[in-house]
Amino acid sequence: MSVAWLGRMALAVAPILWVAALQEPTASAACVLVPQAAGLERGLERRTIGACTSAPATAPNGDVVQPTTTGLIVVRVLDGHAAFTDGVRTWVDGPSGIQRRMNGDRFDWETASRAMAPAARIAGTGLSLDDCTEPGARLLPGERESCAELLGEAIDATERRASGPVLATGKHHVLSDWRGVPVAYVDDGVNAFAYDGTALFYVDRDLVFTYPGDFIGWVIDGVIRGGEGDAILVIDGSPSAPTHPPASAEPPRAPHGAPPKRGQREIPSLQPPITTAWSRPDHAGIPL
Repeated sequence: MSVAWLGRMALAVAPILWVAALQEPTASAACVLVPQAAGLERGLERRTIGACTSAPATAPNGDVVQPTTTGLIVVRVLDGHAAFTDGVRTWVDGPSGIQRRMNGDRFDWETASRAMAPAARIAGTGLSLDDCTEPGARLLPGERESCAELLGEAIDATERRASGPVLATGKHHVLSDWRGVPVAYVDDGVNAFAYDGTALFYVDRDLVFTYPGDFIGWVIDGVIRGGEGDAILVIDGSPSAPTHPPASAEPPRAPHGAPPKRGQREIPSLQPPITTAWSRPDHAGIPL
């Protein structure tokens, strides 16, 4: 499976969030990876960490950051550890070697270290870098200008990566399988229910999880696709879906309750290249 193009990403590594924006990332012959990333370079596949696209730079909080063709390397001033993010997951070369986690999560030793460090503030504002780079952050015009002045084009990365539901809130979305049969629907932009009222999964930006936390796949151009790129469900007749019979009429909807509590999420796979094949929902872990 090849690494999909990452033009949109948001980094969440301790101690402070930092985002790198790469419009058309290409490797630069003039740059080399920052020396502290040697452990990551040895421990990760080359397709994961990519090649550097520019020289390392020092972030306002003292971290050393360096964009690559697939993500961003950060050498943290707080603890000296190097980390790499692809915009969804983070690999940290820490006390126990290289460990992988979701961007928004923290290892216990990271949490303890971060608690000891004050949050960096942007001069003249009450904003931290976390405020500027949090995906989906709602900034006032003046605040956005302050963030943009400090981060330059980096702030735009939060706009290019899906920062909220990729399905419109308040619109009734029909999800059909390879037969063209509606098997689920989404009304709030997040939670998918079967027509018998069963809660099936939820969508977080462009990621799809079951409520216990199993990773199902990605929403790519109106199609839910699994880890191999095969289509699982097509949303509202997306034209990018593989060929399938015409969609049939929706069945009656039974009442449903509140969505279940969400469990600890599985780390997603890399976003795959799309295929023209279908995968049955039950094969993808959707409990239909």
